[in-house]
Amino acid sequence: MTNTRSLSGFPALRKHNSVDMRAIIVEDEKHARDNLIKLLQQIDPAIEIQASLDSVHDTVAWLRSNQTDLIFLDIHLADDLSFKIFDQVAVSAPVIFTTAYDQYALRAFKVNSIDYLLKPIDKEELAQSLEKYRQTRRPAQEMNVQQLLQAFQQTGRQNYQQRFLVSRREKIMSVKT
Repeated sequence: MTNTRSLSGFPALRKHNSVDMRAIIVEDEKHARDNLIKLLQQIDPAIEIQASLDSVHDTVAWLRSNQTDLIFLDIHLADDLSFKIFDQVAVSAPVIFTTAYDQYALRAFKVNSIDYLLKPIDKEELAQSLEKYRQTRRPAQEMNVQQLLQAFQQTGRQNYQQRFLVSRREKIMSVKT
């Protein structure tokens, strides 16, 4: 993994292999951030950490000009509670909250949260959260592929009647076309 600067000027951590998922980490404690990155690398090296941010202000700025698949979000940040982010920018990516405070769980699930992990983060629980994320994404992706395939098959194909009912000498016969 190498440290680089993203186009937005925020630090980005890039992997040298294929990317399965893009994520950002919003955490103001260096030790907690480094531990989360280490756990993510152990669980799935194909996760690209696009940015590591430590404040509401920086996160809002990053989200206004970038997109991500998943957000790991601490609650108490350097400048405010992370819930302020949702007041300032539309967040479409699912969020996994990573915090030491359990009293915000209900509030977290009102803002794109798919999981709520208490620090210190357990590797097994983090792996389950990532699987939960993948499960929520899989049906939509599969459905889109199926819809595209059906649309492609329908394109240019006209529906002709395949059978006709014909009356002949008081009998009705089915004639295939």
